[in-house]
Amino acid sequence: MLNRLSTPVQRAFAAMLIVQIALILFTYGKYFTEPRGYMFMNAFDGLKNYYTLQYYVQHNPAGDYAQFQGMNYPYGDNIFYTDNTPAFAFPMRLLCDVGLPLENAAIPLFHFLLLANLLLASVFAFGIGRRLGLNPWLNALMSIGIVWASPQMFRFFGNMNMALPAFYLGCMLLLLVSYERIQRGGRWWPPVLGLLGLLILAAFFHLYHLPILGVMAGSFGVLAVFFLKSWPQRLRALAVAAVPLAALAFTLGFIRLIDESYALRPIGNGYGLADWRLASDSIFRAYGFLKIPQFVRTQGWALEQFTFLGSAVIYGAILAFIFWVISLNWQLKTGQRATQSEPVARSFVWLMLLVGIISYSTAMGDYATMFGGNLKYDNWLSPFYFLRFITPQVSQFRCLARFNWGDYYPAWIVVFYVLHRLIFSGALPKMARYALLGLAVLLTAVDTANYCRYFHSDSTYENLFQDKHLRALPDLDYQRYQAILPLPFFHVGNENADLITDDNGKVSTRAFQLSLRSGLPIMACKMSRTPAPMTLAHYSLILEGVEPDQDLLARLNEKPLLVVELKNYEAPANPQKTSEKVIAASKTFVQRHKLQKVGEDADCNYYEWAPPDR
Repeated sequence: MLNRLSTPVQRAFAAMLIVQIALILFTYGKYFTEPRGYMFMNAFDGLKNYYTLQYYVQHNPAGDYAQFQGMNYPYGDNIFYTDNTPAFAFPMRLLCDVGLPLENAAIPLFHFLLLANLLLASVFAFGIGRRLGLNPWLNALMSIGIVWASPQMFRFFGNMNMALPAFYLGCMLLLLVSYERIQRGGRWWPPVLGLLGLLILAAFFHLYHLPILGVMAGSFGVLAVFFLKSWPQRLRALAVAAVPLAALAFTLGFIRLIDESYALRPIGNGYGLADWRLASDSIFRAYGFLKIPQFVRTQGWALEQFTFLGSAVIYGAILAFIFWVISLNWQLKTGQRATQSEPVARSFVWLMLLVGIISYSTAMGDYATMFGGNLKYDNWLSPFYFLRFITPQVSQFRCLARFNWGDYYPAWIVVFYVLHRLIFSGALPKMARYALLGLAVLLTAVDTANYCRYFHSDSTYENLFQDKHLRALPDLDYQRYQAILPLPFFHVGNENADLITDDNGKVSTRAFQLSLRSGLPIMACKMSRTPAPMTLAHYSLILEGVEPDQDLLARLNEKPLLVVELKNYEAPANPQKTSEKVIAASKTFVQRHKLQKVGEDADCNYYEWAPPDR
């Protein structure tokens, strides 16, 4: 088939697609052969994110698209604070409302979307390399490796809607097209409008994508001003820089329009914490499963610090420097000169290098440290350093290490562009070119194989929301209840350390399963930026000696609550914090209210409780 394609670019592109599809099928094949059988993660935030998606599509009240009713009953919460991927969940729910039977297809289709995004990311990467003039086969190699080595791949273990490298490579491709047209003349505004649409769409998958992509696009537009020669060109570059502001204004305006509780929401805590900032050496710390010898390796499981650039980039940069020195010596001796690089491509690569430095600096926080904390400095290269003086809302994006994604992708583009120039521009003798090309292929191929084997062995967990698990739950008359009250009670997301009551994994899992089987909402909460008054209202039902919140009682209907109590769990003997008191009160709740058991299973007892009248 490849021989029928007329150009090397077409053949390399086709080969890249075939190899990448084969790798996806090898790594995640079970998601195609048994689409309802597995999850990328069936515990912690991963399971919660699956639940919020499935409940919204399957059980959320018809026509109620903005408000998620599956948790925090009787209040519910806005869809943007549930981590259920609004850009996917909303159209799925809409299709169900018009009569398509897709309720049980939500999770499999979500998986297919995530895996298709890996292939699309490679297509975008190939488009970038082609426009930069990379050798087609080296470009194909880069387009495969850049996806599998991405730190976003580890987001499959929890925040699946952050595992979207296609948005980042798509953003870079649109920036390249815009820059080319600004430099050479032509219709520059269509790719700029495309960039605006991409940033808004990414925000509707997960809000964190918007500031990360915004730093990339905004800094690119500002820096491009210094690479352009005429004022009309510079004004167009500033229009590119304004795209993130327009996307931010639209997204926040839309959220404020549909969010009934916006004024009550807390600002996120923890901005600037060391665990959520990028450690300066994290990009050099290889993962333990990579077989190529490394300088340093990661210790433990610190997801926010999983930012290794990849062996092809780390060793590739070192090799590029060594062979550049060799090329200078060889050209002086022989008098040969390398072919000139295309000016627009060269300046774009320089811009990507600078964008990467700014993104890396942003990831290290406003007050950065290096050399094990021995060097501390005000980080003026971070846009957030200045933005926090304008609005405290920037502290909502406290997991700053994620901004490293904005330097990971440019790093690959820069290194492979330099490798291409050394290998294919006549800058080196023939044997040196072959040696450098072989090393680049070896480093990328071995790393890619290691990543695929690792994800193949550690990314298929049993789907706990399968029918066989839901049918195994007690056969109760669920229609007689209005909601599920899990014990120990949990309420996560209010940003107040005293009020946050983390969930016990067993009882939250059971509550999610019961909710999906019965359609009943859960009174507990595991979302984000939940208004503290709602948390306190729920706690008033649990805590001993506290008057139940009258507004909450007024929102309940006449049906009783289904109380699900975990059989064995520890409660604090001397509770001090409010959250500890909630766990202790959960332990005595059944006894205090003299509840009658209506069912049980291996892990939980089930009771019925009629809340007090107003």
